[in-house]
Amino acid sequence: MSTAARAREPRPALLIDLGGVLVADKLPAAAAKWSARLGITERDFVTAVYAGNDTEVLVGRMSGPAWWSVVRDRLALDADGLAELRHDLAGEPVWDRALLDAVAGLRGRARTAFVSNAWPDARPNLAPSLSVADVAVLSCEVGYAKPDPRISLL
Repeated sequence: MSTAARAREPRPALLIDLGGVLVADKLPAAAAKWSARLGITERDFVTAVYAGNDTEVLVGRMSGPAWWSVVRDRLALDADGLAELRHDLAGEPVWDRALLDAVAGLRGRARTAFVSNAWPDARPNLAPSLSVADVAVLSCEVGYAKPDPRISLL
């Protein structure tokens, strides 16, 4: 088979999530810390931070700063408290380096895509490692979030 014909052959594809897969999930530790600090249950904390974001911020209908204002009001935080909360939830990402290296090792053998439900301010924080994949598809940029199949089709 010629090189040109081989290049046209469909290659396998790997779609991989970021949060909780390639990037460590900071929510459990943040929920424990903040629920104790605020005197609420972890479930109430998670609800205050995320309830409603699926139809607003995750799909790009609301900016990250606007959503954080909602969260600040729900939890009655001042500016410093909100900044600390944001750092606890999204500070420097902790990547699974072995898995990231494995994805990088697939270059040329498989198409790779990071597909993630993400808030509008996620890409700059994740940018240094996103280039490992052929493409990074973030829900806030395409207007639909998992489990909507359209995000995977991209």
